[in-house]
Amino acid sequence: MVTAGVLAVLIVVIGIFDVISTNVTLAAGNRESNPLILWVQIHMGYWWFIPKILVHFLLALVILWLPTRRMIRSARIGVVIYTLVVAHNFHLAAWVA
Repeated sequence: MVTAGVLAVLIVVIGIFDVISTNVTLAAGNRESNPLILWVQIHMGYWWFIPKILVHFLLALVILWLPTRRMIRSARIGVVIYTLVVAHNFHLAAWVA
């Protein structure tokens, strides 16, 4: 299913942009607001992004393996919301800089 493949790629790409936007936001003086990611950052240091990207890869695989209508609809909504989060991260970085 083409839609599942596109959504899977978008989830991974947005995850990469989320890591980049988070690093830019942190460098601008902001702090991580997600307590789970903050915990991972504290305990893994520079390598904090690895588990985050792995989660995105796993989500992409689930979408490819189970491309039901419900899964596709949920993934579409998730991609839109996550894109807004990443855009907000870049906005925060620009606001502080």
